[in-house]
This record gives sequence, structure tokens and C-alpha cells, in this order.
Amino acid sequence: MTEMQRYIAVVAITPSALRNLGAKGFVAPAQDFLAGINLKPLVIIDPSDYSHWLDCETEELMKEFPINLWGPARKSINIFMVMALLNRYLCAAFSLDRLEKALEVPLDSRVQKSLLDWAKREKRSCGELRQPISIKDLNPGNSKEFQNLATEAAERMSIPRGLLDVYLWP
Repeated sequence: MTEMQRYIAVVAITPSALRNLGAKGFVAPAQDFLAGINLKPLVIIDPSDYSHWLDCETEELMKEFPINLWGPARKSINIFMVMALLNRYLCAAFSLDRLEKALEVPLDSRVQKSLLDWAKREKRSCGELRQPISIKDLNPGNSKEFQNLATEAAERMSIPRGLLDVYLWP
């Protein structure tokens, strides 16, 4: 399973996923971290505890970056986890289908803009959110606001939140 996990990490985290961060050296550390991330706890974790696991792993990945940035770490893990869910081998090995609704949508400016546009069309409150936020400036607070909006959109579309970018990103 180690080879499959590394493959997903390398395919998921590309230079374009982590561009314009103000420093070099984000892609390889993210790929290496995700290739070795311990997914075994996810086999038994309660879906309601997934966010705690995700917070801990986000903090650990931040330590690997040349600059401590929360947004790129969170985005990297979220992209990887969605790709792992969609991979039949990793999904089966780590029972990721149980976490399908707990996964976060990977946030980038396109997804954020699509969420804000959706909220406007649906006359939903965006809270303090007015425009997309740079991945460099993404933090636990504004990310949570976007994830809450994503939860509403996903429920309205009857799809898991983590897969929302499949519909919003293109």
C-alpha cells in the first residue's frame, strides 16, 4: 500500500496546486509527508473525529514547509484525502468510504469563488466572506467559514462535501 500512497501523493500534489506561496520548497515536502502519513487510525476513527485528525496532520505538515503556512498544508491534505477516497485500493485498505461526508473540500480561489457565487444565487449568507482568500492567507477561521458554506452546497446538491470541487472547480 506504501507505493500506492506515494503515487497518490505525487499525482495529487503538483506545482500548480501549491503555486504563488512566496517561497520554493512546498511540493516535495508535501508529497513526502503525504506518502508517509499514517492512515491506519482512519480505519477505526469515528467520522465526527476526522476534523481533529485533520487538524493534527495539518500542524505536522506545516512544520515541513519552508514557511509555516496553514492554508497550503490544509489544501495538500484535503486534495490527498479526496484522491485517496477515490482510489479503490486506499479506500478499501483504510475504510475511507466511512469518512466520505467528513472530508473537506480542498479550497483554492476557484472553489471559493464558486461557493460565493452559489451562495449569492441561492440567497445564502456568506458570513464575513466577501471574496476568495489567497491560499497563503487561509487560516482555521476563514477555512471553517468556507467549509460551512461548502457543507450547505453539498447537502443541496446531495453529494459529499469533499467531492464538491469535482462540480465547482472546472
